[in-house]
Amino acid sequence: MDINKRNRTELKQFFEQGDQPTEQQFAEFIDAGINQSEDGIAKVQGAPLSIQSEGDSAGLQEVLDLFSKFTDDKPKWSLNLNPTVNPQEPDSNQEGLNIKDATGQSRLFIKSGKGDVGIGTIEPTSKLTIQGKNETSLLSVIDTTQQHAKVFEVTQNQGNGIVSLRSGENEEIVRLQGKQDATSFLLGKVGVGTNTPKAPLSILGTGNTTKPDQSMHITNSSILFGGSNAGGSAQSGKIIVDETSLKIFGKTSGTNGATKKIDIFSEGGMSVKGNINALNKLNVEGALTAKTDMQVQQNLTINGNIIAKNQLQIEGVLTAKTDLEVQKKLTVKGSTTVEANMTVKGNTTVEKPIKIPVNQIVAFSVALSVNMKGAKNPLQFGQVNYDMGGHFKNNTHFIAPIKGMYLFTMCMRHNTGDGDVGWKLRLNDTDFVNGTAGDEKQERSWLIAKTAGHMNSRTVITFLQAGDKVHVEQFGSGGNDNYSSGFEGILLQALT
Repeated sequence: MDINKRNRTELKQFFEQGDQPTEQQFAEFIDAGINQSEDGIAKVQGAPLSIQSEGDSAGLQEVLDLFSKFTDDKPKWSLNLNPTVNPQEPDSNQEGLNIKDATGQSRLFIKSGKGDVGIGTIEPTSKLTIQGKNETSLLSVIDTTQQHAKVFEVTQNQGNGIVSLRSGENEEIVRLQGKQDATSFLLGKVGVGTNTPKAPLSILGTGNTTKPDQSMHITNSSILFGGSNAGGSAQSGKIIVDETSLKIFGKTSGTNGATKKIDIFSEGGMSVKGNINALNKLNVEGALTAKTDMQVQQNLTINGNIIAKNQLQIEGVLTAKTDLEVQKKLTVKGSTTVEANMTVKGNTTVEKPIKIPVNQIVAFSVALSVNMKGAKNPLQFGQVNYDMGGHFKNNTHFIAPIKGMYLFTMCMRHNTGDGDVGWKLRLNDTDFVNGTAGDEKQERSWLIAKTAGHMNSRTVITFLQAGDKVHVEQFGSGGNDNYSSGFEGILLQALT
């Protein structure tokens, strides 16, 4: 800015003793002062200094320019009234007080009337409106007591707002980020009903814990679901923990409390390490394995395998679509239907007969595939004619799937002339079927052939427990042929 005015020292020289100032000098003296009428600055006695703006009252009015030095071309800061949104449109002015910088950009605006404040904008839309120019940080609160950390900050990323709350150590505790396809919400420890949270979410307090409505109710000991659970009976759709256990209440159909239902979808499997006690029906679409006691007080229906490694107690009907294995006691007070293999290694208490479908009869028929000579224990039968139930194992032995009465037959033909050859029907590797070693009844499980061409057979009916093993031992020095030598067995009657 160009200032063509005399300074005080120069003006004093015009009025030294004996000088007669000229008209020009008097004019310069007058111009060096401030004229209230022409310069728009007035100081009335008893009132503050007044400054009148420059410009049309209907448009932009400049009030004050602040320079570092008058030789600068532009002021560092300017104060004006009624700035315009678009300089090309004089009618776009906003009534209010505005402070702008050397670039002409508004930095602070206070709107007349409502008092709305704009930072970076002359069009505030709320009590405080902040408009950035692609700056990351828009608003921050600094804690001066520690590390000048931004304990509160509003930022933006590609036009999406972010609100952050930090600790005095500048650790982000809360972050809210608004984005249509990637909204993020970060919290540290949150307390509901407590100001000393011990976990990411701590809830302390009570509320509605009985009758479901549209809202979800969470207390320090229960969760009551709302939404589609609204209008259900008391305890419908609820999880609660008390002094003794964790309780899960199924969702009811309407207000009928007897219709509570829970569906668990677990295609990869579900594990329960403690006892299972079902007070109502238990339906499982896959396999069920219980490593401890399992008790069902009504019906049990399993579409997959059942393996109970301890006791299995059913108050109602037991239906097994595939294999059933119980390694200890089985108790069923209703009917029992097993459509595949059934193995019970302990006592069985069944008040009604066990139903085994015709297509699941336990039976096998095997034969020698090659001639066998000399002692063989166990004797291997390479030709399996059929094995209903799959209980003849490794071409050598049969495993009883259930307690019951079984029938076995052995038939062999001597085909050499160099000594006797015989078969023994062995039980669990050491004893004989229907007798122990040294017991005369053991002979009822033997057969022997002494000369070539001699044929012999033996039929044995015996009682077996679930899991008993039966195999054939060949003794003697002679041999037999594979055309006429075989071993068969069948379950006659399952027993409880």
